[in-house]
Amino acid sequence: MRLIMYYVISTELFALQGDAVASRAAIRFESCAAMSIDYWIDRLEDPFEMFALVHVLRSLGALADESESSRAERAGWWGVSPKYYSVEDEHDIEVVEHLIGSAFVLAQTSITQAVSVLKRMREDAGCPVWIPKDKAAVLSTAAPIHAELGVSQITIINTAADYYKHRVEWKEEDWAGPTLKNKTIVNAVALGLGPKGYHNMVQALRELQIYPDNMAPLGSIVVSWRESLADYLRSEGAKHGVAIHPRYPEEPHGRTAPNSSNDLR
Repeated sequence: MRLIMYYVISTELFALQGDAVASRAAIRFESCAAMSIDYWIDRLEDPFEMFALVHVLRSLGALADESESSRAERAGWWGVSPKYYSVEDEHDIEVVEHLIGSAFVLAQTSITQAVSVLKRMREDAGCPVWIPKDKAAVLSTAAPIHAELGVSQITIINTAADYYKHRVEWKEEDWAGPTLKNKTIVNAVALGLGPKGYHNMVQALRELQIYPDNMAPLGSIVVSWRESLADYLRSEGAKHGVAIHPRYPEEPHGRTAPNSSNDLR
């Protein structure tokens, strides 16, 4: 009888110890997951990367302005019909197109980094449903929407960058309708881009109400989106019991750090 009682008591003790170990393990996992999310949030909002992005975009705009000014000096600001473009005109136009394309690709790099950050964050946190999973979802989350096209400005930047990188790969028949198979071409057509023409990249830039002589606002769009994305994750995390630290903890004397997206404009 005593042996039976000893066995029952021992079994219950082991069960209780097992529950306690499992509970402590769950707490440790939740703690590690929260710390990991905080780390990736910091990466998402890193102001030093953002300052560099906008600085380079501003420099590209200055170079584009030089080429635009050079062409204007020859033809006047009213310009001439494309059929009367000189070799020098075509050269300056091509330079500006490459500078704008490079700006879009640079901005896309920052977008791709954000997508990668969320992917790593989701994996490290145990794949919670409130963290966007695929690229398309990330690009449309917390992003400003183009009023006429109905897509996010981040998607427009990504499309313009892909168009610039891959346009030389596509054949003319790839652009033939009525049903286009290439998704990037479909998105490019929606932006008014085509297989030929002189000012496709300028057109893409103007869809964002930005002009070649100052492309820093292109970076500001990405910076603001990354900050909004972080705020979205804070809000969604709070709904699911996950506390994510604020962007700027209060400094001594009640001061707070400046808003980086405003500083970058």
